[in-house]
Amino acid sequence: MARASGSVRKAMKGSSDDDRISNLPDSMIFHILSFLQTKDVVVTSVLSKRWKSFWTKVNTLEFKSRDEDKKESKGNKSMTFPQFVNNVLFRNDAQHLDKFRLRWIDSGCNAWYVNMWVNQAIIRNVRYLCLRVDNSDIRLPSNLFTSGTLETLLSQGHFLFKVPQVVCLPKLKVLGLNDVIYESAESFQTLISSCPVLEHLFIQCSGLHDSKILYKISSASLRTLHMCSKNSPAYRIQGTGKLEIDAPLLEWMYLEDYNWKEFSVTCPASLTNVILSFNLSGCPFDIGRCNLITNLIKTLNNVRSLELKGTIIKALSYTATPMSTTFERLTKLDIHCGCGEWSCLSSVLQCVNELQVLKFTKARCDQLCAHGECWSEPKDIPKCLSTRSLEEISFRGFQGLKDEIGMVSYVLKHGLGMRRIDLSSGVCEPKEELQILKKVMAIPSCSPASCEIYFNRDALPRCCCCRPPA
Repeated sequence: MARASGSVRKAMKGSSDDDRISNLPDSMIFHILSFLQTKDVVVTSVLSKRWKSFWTKVNTLEFKSRDEDKKESKGNKSMTFPQFVNNVLFRNDAQHLDKFRLRWIDSGCNAWYVNMWVNQAIIRNVRYLCLRVDNSDIRLPSNLFTSGTLETLLSQGHFLFKVPQVVCLPKLKVLGLNDVIYESAESFQTLISSCPVLEHLFIQCSGLHDSKILYKISSASLRTLHMCSKNSPAYRIQGTGKLEIDAPLLEWMYLEDYNWKEFSVTCPASLTNVILSFNLSGCPFDIGRCNLITNLIKTLNNVRSLELKGTIIKALSYTATPMSTTFERLTKLDIHCGCGEWSCLSSVLQCVNELQVLKFTKARCDQLCAHGECWSEPKDIPKCLSTRSLEEISFRGFQGLKDEIGMVSYVLKHGLGMRRIDLSSGVCEPKEELQILKKVMAIPSCSPASCEIYFNRDALPRCCCCRPPA
């Protein structure tokens, strides 16, 4: 019926004297089988009489088919993938399915079969449904959107995610939609608003056809949100899409933006961890979008951990509304930037009075790279340094350049609570490393004697903007 995997075939070769698994209670065996692909579970039926019917009672089903699998079984008399799935579903006696996973990404993916199998899973009160399919003709059954048992729904594939007018998912807590196509903005909003206990939401925008959609996420129960766009130049068009987030219980948020023209985020007091990754293109930057990003960051004054990636730091230097918000609760700040793009770092430090850990990652600069000064000493010593709050700094991409030495020197001079500075460089030559170390060790320090400086070689990719001047 199915070929056994290497682990199952090895177990089948063992002698009966070593068969300790069969002595376990049925509930334990079913639990073990739940971690295997269904094709391997079926193979266990030949182990003994007791095992003959186990596979028909498992409530976790996982089916995978790829073009590579077809090549492996070419010439065998094994069933086709649809035949195998149909046979298992027909003979499975489990009244309630705990999990149903389907991965069908080869050229033979059939929309009719997918619809039928999902329908069967819903009829059997499935709790966890994971679909990874690749067929634009797929239309998921309407009863999926009125399931009273579904707790997790993960869907990936370029197909129309058609949401009916009537949606009710009273137990859905986890929703992941990756690359699916939405019929309209209203259908997306209807889906989110019909999940009263939704806690975790993952959305990956599927590209060009999403560039005009209004993503309105309004949820009174949502706790984590991960939303990103395709990381491909083909999708980095200037979209007209809008993003609105209103989640009063939100605790963790990741936003990656390429296409949204406008976004509005209502940041509740419960929001403590945020990761932002915005990549603005064009030179000069769109001042309007720079201001949007700055205003968004200003609303995050309650967060405890903040990570800024992409071109955000560079965008802050272009903004017409300088940083003025004080982040009283922020204790961890993680900044990523390109070569020559961190001129606003000193002003950022003025806004984080309680900062304890600063992680700074900079793309490597060429020796001939031409850019303005990146570090300028703040007019007033940041409180995070003078009040002994800041204890640890990690600087990845450190090359011992003038601005970098200046920043480290300033921290060592005024950081009365510093305990550790970790410098990582992409320099490969031992002589160059030694020169950097000499520069660092020559910096006078007012920090406690217990403050330690670590230097670890760490190769980083070169920044694409670092080119010799013309």
